[in-house]
Amino acid sequence: MSATIDQVQLNELQELLEEDFAPLIETYFTDSQTRLDLIKQALDTHNNLQGFEAVHALKGANANIGATHLTALCLKLQMACKAGTIGQQAELIDAIVEEQHAVFEYLRQLLAQSS
Repeated sequence: MSATIDQVQLNELQELLEEDFAPLIETYFTDSQTRLDLIKQALDTHNNLQGFEAVHALKGANANIGATHLTALCLKLQMACKAGTIGQQAELIDAIVEEQHAVFEYLRQLLAQSS
């Protein structure tokens, strides 16, 4: 699976941040994985508030880097949490995890090419 990234947006961010781009992406990796773990935990415990907060943060981070498909998936989960149905969202969460890992791989390759 390949990640859906708005390349123009990502390039603009890279040009804007210059040498700070790689450290930002490294922080993004760590923070995003933490958010994914919180979302999985929220699913297991049917904690809609925790799921909403974690997916809201994940959605924002992905919107900032231009991960358009992942942002849309996060919005769906955010709405499900708001409706109190996180316990029924295992397939959506699996799709989010899969797309997040595709984004991670894409960005790792980008960083490797840049160094």
